[in-house]
Amino acid sequence: MFHKGTQRKSHTALRSSDTKKLRRHVTAAYPSLSEDAFSAAFSKSEAAVDKFVNSKRQPSIVYVFGGQPMFFEVDGRVFPSVYTLWRFPSLLPVVVTWQPVFTRYLSSGADLMLPGLVPCAGGLGAMLGCDEFERDTVVAVRLFGNATPVGVGVLNVSHRDVERNGMRGKGVRMLHLFGDGLWEAGDRSKCPVVDVPAETSDLAAKQAHEFEQAEGAGQED
Repeated sequence: MFHKGTQRKSHTALRSSDTKKLRRHVTAAYPSLSEDAFSAAFSKSEAAVDKFVNSKRQPSIVYVFGGQPMFFEVDGRVFPSVYTLWRFPSLLPVVVTWQPVFTRYLSSGADLMLPGLVPCAGGLGAMLGCDEFERDTVVAVRLFGNATPVGVGVLNVSHRDVERNGMRGKGVRMLHLFGDGLWEAGDRSKCPVVDVPAETSDLAAKQAHEFEQAEGAGQED
């Protein structure tokens, strides 16, 4: 959504009444974030609303607090930015991918394919923390070995699709990513590193290395 070439078209102070509407909207969409937590995080920050247009002329609305783009709205639906997810890392269900997938594909504007997800015992449902999941569910994307989210998207499949077709095809339609135009509109903080002990073991490192080797072999073919 916010590929290179995204431009800010306007910047307007957000009225107190509009901030309250946004708070209700966000906390209704993401119940794990309470209104009290929202107020504690954002009520003392200068609030503004920006209008962005990407290189494909797709418009979006961005809600800015204290100079940071914390939420964005597309087609009437509000999503958290990575800056918000770094503050509230458990806000969304999470899918896990490999660093090479992020570097080679996602950073170039591609969506996240199901084969690019880290294999998980119990499948995609176990990764998301639920047996049943629906298409268009908002998810965070993180990298193997780091608990900190690096992107936001919506599922392109439901549990029924996976049961029928397996782990093939597009998994997540990416909307926003660390390093994109929305991230650049903030203070451009580096992604925090929070180790995941189970993913820094010798076996996990071996699995990551094997994936990178397979990717390299695939590119040579």
